Amino acid sequence: MMLQLPFVGLPLYFTLIIIFLILAPIIAISLHLLRYKQALKAKEQALDEHYEQKNKEVSERKGKLYNMYNRLFEEIAKHEITEELLKETQDYLQSIINSMPSILIGVNKSGDITHWNTAAQAETQISHNEALGKPLFNMIDIQGINLSVIQSAIDKKAPQRREAVQNGHGSHARYKDITIYPLHTLDSDSAVIRIDDVTSRIRLENMIIQNEKMGSLGELAAGVAHEINNPLSTMLQSIQNIQRRLSDALPENTALAKDMGIDLQVINNYLEKRKITSFIEEVKEAGERAAKIVTNMLEFSRSHTNWDTINLVELLNRSIDLSLSATSALKSSEMDISILRDFPDDTPLIYGSAVELQQVRIPLKMITAND
Repeated sequence: MMLQLPFVGLPLYFTLIIIFLILAPIIAISLHLLRYKQALKAKEQALDEHYEQKNKEVSERKGKLYNMYNRLFEEIAKHEITEELLKETQDYLQSIINSMPSILIGVNKSGDITHWNTAAQAETQISHNEALGKPLFNMIDIQGINLSVIQSAIDKKAPQRREAVQNGHGSHARYKDITIYPLHTLDSDSAVIRIDDVTSRIRLENMIIQNEKMGSLGELAAGVAHEINNPLSTMLQSIQNIQRRLSDALPENTALAKDMGIDLQVINNYLEKRKITSFIEEVKEAGERAAKIVTNMLEFSRSHTNWDTINLVELLNRSIDLSLSATSALKSSEMDISILRDFPDDTPLIYGSAVELQQVRIPLKMITAND
């Protein structure tokens, strides 16, 4: 069966109108759908663009956040490294300060302790924690330093020094160099006190001075010995001549006395009974002893050091005699010094410098006598 159109047989224009009326809604709907589809596509495109834009912004923000995180991580790492380096530096400086033999004490303007190194702990037996924040002069006794000296160093920004400050007397005396260094910072009113034990240096300096004095005294003694030696020789020679002139064993004396009517035997008996002969003998012995001392002094003061064969016993005896004559002038009359000489009979000869050996032995004997 064939489909029959309702408008077949109608006029053409009417047919066209009917077709138009039928197609118009379809076209309108199609156009509307087309526009809706285009609008939807535009919205989808806009949404896609917006999504892409947001994704881009998110990516940029994520990149920025990532960069910020990386920079923050780097800064934290740098800070940790810096902090570690600072701690290592602080520990290193602290180790240097504690390794120094000098006493180092940090103080503020009020005199309170801000630092206390190992040497200070060893000197006072007070730990760092115990000393920290305490008044300085309650923790350690520093001769020649008070709070005003510390404050003056801080105010003037100039170090204050005290050299060879003595603490104690005699052989127990100790000497210390004390220096106060102000800290040169804008907001710091503090200083560092450094204390050095210079006892060995002072004693060495005193020893050098004493050696120089002894050297000068030795030169002076050598000159005096030369001056004494001449009249001493004359005195000894004159005593010998007196003894010879009074001796009846010489024919010349006997003949001259007989010519003058004098009996030498009677004169000698008189001199003997009045102990004049003993006096003359004592003067002779004293002169010989003085001459021996002068000879030893001249030998001791010689600068040359010729090496030769030495009789050690004779050298020691000369040294003892010279040291006894030297110490007798230093000791009081109540002091009695006795020397026990016990030398083997078979002491061999040695080869060396008698002057150098004597110059060593005499100071040792004098030190022993002074003790």
